[in-house]
Amino acid sequence: MVDDGLFERYPMDSIYGMHNKPGLDVGRFAIRPGPLMAGGGFFDIRLTGRGAHGARPESSADPIVGASQIVSALQSVVSRKLTLKIPPCSVSRDY
Repeated sequence: MVDDGLFERYPMDSIYGMHNKPGLDVGRFAIRPGPLMAGGGFFDIRLTGRGAHGARPESSADPIVGASQIVSALQSVVSRKLTLKIPPCSVSRDY
């Protein structure tokens, strides 16, 4: 519809979308300027290690160390890397 020129034919000042907001009383809805609900992006990270004898740890590839660095880096994305015009933002991970 957008590609077919809907907003050129019918210009608008505002667009409202509805989403469930459990904290509101029945029959009420809330509005505010700008985006209101979160979006999500999903990806998988797969780490593969290689075991070794305890006397030769240098010949192993320890996925736990790599995984801990990834978790630490993801935790800092919001506080150190993202420059969002509309906060709040969060990064969640599931194991």
